Formats: sequence, C-alpha cells, structure tokens
Amino acid sequence: MRHSLRAAWVFAWLALSLARPELAAASAPETPVEGPSAPELAASEAPPTAGPTDATPEQPPRISGTYFGMTIWPALSWAYSPNLVVEHSMALPGGGGSLRLGQAVFPWMTIGLDASGGFYFGQHTFFMKGGLLVELGFYPMPRYPFSFRGGFGFGAGLITDDRTDDRGGVGGPLFMGSVRYEFFPNAERTRPRRPGGWVVGPELGWRGFTPAAKGRPMSNTLLLGIWFGYYWGR
Repeated sequence: MRHSLRAAWVFAWLALSLARPELAAASAPETPVEGPSAPELAASEAPPTAGPTDATPEQPPRISGTYFGMTIWPALSWAYSPNLVVEHSMALPGGGGSLRLGQAVFPWMTIGLDASGGFYFGQHTFFMKGGLLVELGFYPMPRYPFSFRGGFGFGAGLITDDRTDDRGGVGGPLFMGSVRYEFFPNAERTRPRRPGGWVVGPELGWRGFTPAAKGRPMSNTLLLGIWFGYYWGR
C-alpha cells in the first residue's frame, strides 16, 4: 500500500513538472546544499600565518681586502758589533714603529710590506735601526682574528758609544715573528653587512738581525706593540 502511494505521488509530480515547472520546483523536497564547513570557512578567512623568520645573516669577514696601518711599540733591544771594544751587549730600552700595507689573499692568510724603524738608548750606548720586510700573516681559525706573523727582508743599524770614537753596526738579512689579536670596535654597528673596518689590537713580537757567522754583528729586539689600521674589505 505504502509503495503504491509513493509511486502515485511520483507520477503526479512528474505530470505537474511537465505542465507547470515552477510549481514542481516549489513542491520538490529540499535537499541539503553541499558547501564549506564552518572549520573550513574559518580557515579560509583567517589571515595567513607568518612563515619562519629569516635567520640572522652571517657576520661578514673582518680580515678582508686591502689593509693599511701602523704598529708602535716599546721594546728592549740587544745589539752587538765586534769592532766596538767596549761592552755594549746590555739590553737597551727604547721604542719604534712600522707602517704596514698589504692584502688579505685568503680568509686565513695576508701578505704585505712592513717598513720599520726604532731607537734604543743605554747609559753610554745608542742604537738605531730600520728595515723593509715582506710580512705573512696566518689565521689558524679565520672565524677569530688571531694570527701568527712572520717576515723576512733586509735592513741596517748603527751602534755608537760615548766611550769610544769607533762606530759599530748591523745589517743584511732581517727577520721578524709575532702573534697578534685584532679588535674591530663598532664594526657591527657601523658596517654590519660589509667586511673589513677599523682595527686595533695588541702584538707581541721579535725582530732581529741574525749573525752570518760566530762573532759577527747581530741584534735582537723584543717588543710589545699596539697595531691599528683599516681593512677596506672586498
């Protein structure tokens, strides 16, 4: 019976839809309309979430490009010249300095020129010397501006003593070695994304004329200096 009523209702609705389509649409059973759910709608209307923040840019290298600077130092110097018959091997206090110009060729290596001079005084003895060196700097950990430095070149020195009219001297091959640490004050503020910058740092070193043979002229100078300069970066 129920199936007969349902079939009759369907046939009646088909006949009505053929005769009056608008009435058939009004009398059709309502069916739910598919659409986005509430969570989907909320997700579509929500503002896009911010992605992960960019990592802090890596600090640029400070030992970079051409450099120019100066080192000044107090020092003790020992000098010997065989033609002076008076005693003159005591340590002579004094000071000196050097101008340096060069290039950072690798993050772990610099090469440059060093022109230096110094004056040292004793009770009776006066010693002055100068020279020109090729200087190499090695940074075992480029992340930190600590370096071992060495150099070789040539130079000359004069020794006088007020107890004699004779003059002595040293000359020929000149060598150096030192350790240095460099600070770049305000570099992170003034040039945070550019390499190089102003630099200052302590340097402990040795410079000397080695004797060509036993009894020949020689000198050794121990210094504690301050290096300051500028790296242009690249």
